[in-house]
Amino acid sequence: MPADSPDPNTCPLVDRVVVSTPLMVTRETRIEDAIATMHQAKSSYVLIVEQQCPVGIFTERELVELIASGQS
Repeated sequence: MPADSPDPNTCPLVDRVVVSTPLMVTRETRIEDAIATMHQAKSSYVLIVEQQCPVGIFTERELVELIASGQS
């Protein structure tokens, strides 16, 4: 193994850092409500779901783009 490669035995597993209960909203959720949910949970995203299945994600980046485009 190259000297600059991380030791696979000391790298954390995904299950140690994954969020087990992500924030979820529906497509019908108002953007203001999604932002309030993100703020209250101190989260940078919400998953968009239909029938409990993820169909998208709304992140702080999309919020910045929305504001910058003047569509807010």
